[in-house]
Amino acid sequence: MQCTNCGHLDAHIIASCVACGHATRELIDVCDAIVPIAIRRDIELFYLKDHEGLYRAGNIAALLRFRSDQKAVQSTTMAS
Repeated sequence: MQCTNCGHLDAHIIASCVACGHATRELIDVCDAIVPIAIRRDIELFYLKDHEGLYRAGNIAALLRFRSDQKAVQSTTMAS
């Protein structure tokens, strides 16, 4: 879903945008919305043709900048 006002994208079917409250529209091809955003943010894009793994994942994937399988180490400071 994409907001018709602010352009917010959401993977859930929702009638109104969680960011601004305006109406949303269903996207048939999410690439139509994601590619311009990636270009504006200077994100490197790759096109992979006929990739079975991507087909099973909805034909879209991303390489994360940080590992998502590691929890951030939290440090606490105790006042003396």
